[in-house]
Amino acid sequence: MRAIIGGSFGEIFFGNCTTLGIPCLTASMDDILWLQRAIGRDPGGSVTVDVVGRAVRFGDRTIPVQIPDGPYHQLVSGTWNAMTVLLEAGDAIDATARRLPYIKGF
Repeated sequence: MRAIIGGSFGEIFFGNCTTLGIPCLTASMDDILWLQRAIGRDPGGSVTVDVVGRAVRFGDRTIPVQIPDGPYHQLVSGTWNAMTVLLEAGDAIDATARRLPYIKGF
């Protein structure tokens, strides 16, 4: 899985990434600096992103990462793609629209 790890993210950038299914995870600056240095020493090493466990692993170290609960649940459940969610709910949306008097005839 690809992800972005940083100290913080702008709201629009974060939302756009979530919409694309890209986790934006935050970590402490000490952990980010450690990770940057470790990757610099071993650029071929494997970075493992565990969104469910809210952790990132490199070598023998695991660093905790945070992600807000809403985007976390969207990414873990696969509902980050709003268009797919809407398409899957098409019948329910149509049924609701038929019951709304201000929608009839459109």
